[in-house]
Amino acid sequence: MDDVDDIPLSGKVPIRLRVTVEFDSVEEASIIGKALKVDDDEFIRTTVEGRTVRGSVEARTVESARRAADDWMACLISVMKDL
Repeated sequence: MDDVDDIPLSGKVPIRLRVTVEFDSVEEASIIGKALKVDDDEFIRTTVEGRTVRGSVEARTVESARRAADDWMACLISVMKDL
């Protein structure tokens, strides 16, 4: 049997998550946003608005949403360390 996390909650309604991070400057947010956008795919989209960077996840299962958000945040940490 499949793991419960891999079972879609509904065939029609995707799971949506949003991670929002506010930075000290527009320049910092722009640099980080550009670095994160490189990895955007069918599950996650990165947007930048002023000092705010958002990762918007859309997936059919809880596990897929968790993995996409986790990957995005790991990349965020890596990019922030390089600044």
